[in-house]
Amino acid sequence: MITILGQEFINAWKGFVQSVRSILTPSSDERELDQFLPLRNHVLEIVQSEEFLKKLELDFGQNITPIEIETSFNVKIIRALIMELQAFPLSVEVAEKNSKLTNESNWNKKSLDRASTVTGSVKDFIKEDSWVKKGLIVFNEVVDIFK
Repeated sequence: MITILGQEFINAWKGFVQSVRSILTPSSDERELDQFLPLRNHVLEIVQSEEFLKKLELDFGQNITPIEIETSFNVKIIRALIMELQAFPLSVEVAEKNSKLTNESNWNKKSLDRASTVTGSVKDFIKEDSWVKKGLIVFNEVVDIFK
């Protein structure tokens, strides 16, 4: 069961990062953010790499013992984290469509606030002080820079 949950978690992470990638762009009045584009690209490459994904799934799995996975309470918590990741791409779609209807120009700033929260949830779920956790911290910082 952990493999199924682990794969579901990784698939949700991939969708989340892809959605964040789509909104990590400076607006025309924020040209100073152009200086951070190489950092953004580098960090996105890291958190989407096969090596990072394997280590993320491993760290995710190490925090769940076989005994814990058998309890429905723990499965509900794991599912909540996965649901949080899965909800983000959908919320970006809705925000983008609404912004076109209302001519709101800073809709992506609210979405980046949410991305920061979601990343924090994943980071908090990884107990170990590992390179994966450090990668999540740097990813979260990039999100915060573009807010």
